[in-house]
Amino acid sequence: MKTLYVALVLVVLASGCIGGQQQTTTTSAEAATTASQSAGGLPDIFVSDIEISKGTDAAKPLIKATIKNIGSAESGAASVKINIKNSGGLSVSAETHPLSALPSGGSTEISSYPLSKNLASGSYSAVVAADSQNQVAESNEGNNIATKSFSIPLS
Repeated sequence: MKTLYVALVLVVLASGCIGGQQQTTTTSAEAATTASQSAGGLPDIFVSDIEISKGTDAAKPLIKATIKNIGSAESGAASVKINIKNSGGLSVSAETHPLSALPSGGSTEISSYPLSKNLASGSYSAVVAADSQNQVAESNEGNNIATKSFSIPLS
């Protein structure tokens, strides 16, 4: 009978279920994130600035976006999308860039030559979306997109 009892205890422990409740294992990073979130702390990543410069060609703009985390917790990894739209609002180029986790108060810059061909003369807008695939739960999901207008040729 003792052998059977020990075998049952091992099976129950191996399955992660003790006393009718599911037991889970949490890493220290998950525990820190959960503790921060349960204390009301969430990250808040947003586009704080967009710079558009000439780069090597007046018809191929260099887009540089500054992404900041103004939340009270570290963000997880996410994506940043840079979309160039013409004056009619149609996308003429789009790129997605990886965004590493940002600590609370941290920032980073994403730079891109979004086109392999020249843009025709005219008016455009650069639309930058931080956390473009909604990978990070944030305290404010409504501030992830910023837009800046520019004209080609760039001076």
